[in-house]
Amino acid sequence: IEDITADYTNRNILHRLKANDPNLDKLVVSNIRYRGECYCPESARDLGWLGYYIGQSMILKELNFRSNPFQGCNVVEWFCRGVNINRSIQKIRFVQMDLSGGEFVRLLRPFFENIHNMSDLMVKECLFGAGCAHQFSLALGGCKKSLKSIKLSHIQMGENDQLFEITEDAAFISMHSRLEKLELKAMSIRVLSAWKYHLCCALMPCCKSSISITTTLMMTGSKLWWALSPITG
Repeated sequence: IEDITADYTNRNILHRLKANDPNLDKLVVSNIRYRGECYCPESARDLGWLGYYIGQSMILKELNFRSNPFQGCNVVEWFCRGVNINRSIQKIRFVQMDLSGGEFVRLLRPFFENIHNMSDLMVKECLFGAGCAHQFSLALGGCKKSLKSIKLSHIQMGENDQLFEITEDAAFISMHSRLEKLELKAMSIRVLSAWKYHLCCALMPCCKSSISITTTLMMTGSKLWWALSPITG
């Protein structure tokens, strides 16, 4: 591991992942050093090894990506291949990430398809594009186990993009019969009016009566809460 990275904090995290340190149950991967366990990749090589050790971990419960940690790393495929093997992660978060190309989410789709412990997804202050939104829909639609919480907030879209370009993309929600919380907050986006209807139809058969739905979207046209009123009311 000493040959993988010269950064002391990074080396320490790799050692702890390898040893399945019971105190390392949450990890942040970022290009800015934050408090707590935060790995800042230096190159594609150490990023690949980080993915490998994340994949081998049986302790890690939460994985956070912040502030575009892959800048300067032209290849993230090996990192994602490692992460996709993990079976212990329960929560995954994307914060202040540029996901507009959709490639990173596409590479992580096997993770969503194979993980059985996942319960929470949060995407906050990220840059999306239509391709990325579609990849998220495919990933969430392929989950082996229903999530309990899906939070999307302050997502920025391209000028000509929509959160779900294809109305049927909303159907991924119907795969999550144990969903207890759905948050769609503060997203200034243009949405096909038909998508609101599809979202409502997707939610109706799957959501528990106790589901907490928060919608504070800023959209052109009708507000989304009209589509959700049959459920919340």
